[in-house]
Amino acid sequence: MAPAIRPVTGLGANGEGTHGVTEGLGRFGDDGRERAAAEPGALGRRISARRRRRALFAGGVVVALLIGWGATEWVRDGGPFGTEARHCWDAWAPDDAPFLSDAWLGEAGHRTGTSEGPERGEGECTVSIASSDRDDLSSEIEVVYGPAPEGADERFDWLLEHLGGTAVPVPDGLPGAVTAESGLLVLPERCDNADGRPTTVSLTAKSTRSWNNGRRATSSGLGGVDRVARLLVAAADAAMDRAGCGGPRQEVRSPVLNLPEDAEKVFWSSASSLCRITGLAVDKVTADSLGDQRVGVVGPELQTCVVTRRHSAQPYLSAVMVAQPGLMRLFEGLAGDGVPAPGWRGTGSLAGNRQVVRTECGDRRMGFLMAGTSEEQAAAFANSAADRLGCAAVAPRP
Repeated sequence: MAPAIRPVTGLGANGEGTHGVTEGLGRFGDDGRERAAAEPGALGRRISARRRRRALFAGGVVVALLIGWGATEWVRDGGPFGTEARHCWDAWAPDDAPFLSDAWLGEAGHRTGTSEGPERGEGECTVSIASSDRDDLSSEIEVVYGPAPEGADERFDWLLEHLGGTAVPVPDGLPGAVTAESGLLVLPERCDNADGRPTTVSLTAKSTRSWNNGRRATSSGLGGVDRVARLLVAAADAAMDRAGCGGPRQEVRSPVLNLPEDAEKVFWSSASSLCRITGLAVDKVTADSLGDQRVGVVGPELQTCVVTRRHSAQPYLSAVMVAQPGLMRLFEGLAGDGVPAPGWRGTGSLAGNRQVVRTECGDRRMGFLMAGTSEEQAAAFANSAADRLGCAAVAPRP
């Protein structure tokens, strides 16, 4: 049975911070000497800390696969150890993605990697690249293997990070979602944490390069959503095998067909139907403060929408509908036991800026994650998704 989770509360500011390329990730320091073994529980604390702060590294592409407690492996490409090394427990080969290739390094680049085994269900694998040939490229790619966050607020933010914005479903019915720079996959129940929380593999990527005496975001070289899906599933298979819960190989055979739409400017003329949903509206003053709106995938198992603020690209509102059975496992306990508001179906909370609803659509479970929406806007989004899927209304209609 899934563990109880505290009801969600208001949205707090995400912590920001920076850390070195190998901080807490391997048993080798910057001087190449072996570190002391981590204390029991230290890796889990590092995972939780990373989920609270996503920081851009000052130098290097880092891929961190948080998968466990075993011995640390060290790999270096583009240097004395050669350029044909595989990464993340042999899950990734040089031709699996641009950032793993020699061409991505340039003549002055280098790549390093570390990994820790998954015997206790958590761990990490890193790949770091630094290249002065590519406008002083600095990137971080992090793939985490471990249980879903325990706290309700942390889990809400984590889910919205991976399922919101431009996420599209992983092909072939696998329980996950990907973007060009991120991904999330829910593993089979045989890999569940001892306390009942689902185990997942998540991938995030952030990159910057020099620009006009500053830094600007750039591609991490993952190669697009199709390659991200394959990297994610390959890493998950390798991790499950080492964690002792492996089974039939998961494989992405089909291309990603449902791609997110391009961003559109928000104008007063479209402010009554943001994300093309009637009733998801704002007034003229608010509309003038908004930047872009972006409709992600609109499908039977996932629907996403994000509206940003002008001049900051920070979300004004984000809304996600989930009806994929595996992903819905991550909603267990998240919505509490009370009704979201009078007249609503299901359980959840519309208080504060973390709004979550768990309900049913026929014989299937359906969940909603919404941030920055009023009750009227949340109702418009939920009812629009329910109407599209042929379900009963989730919220009262005006």
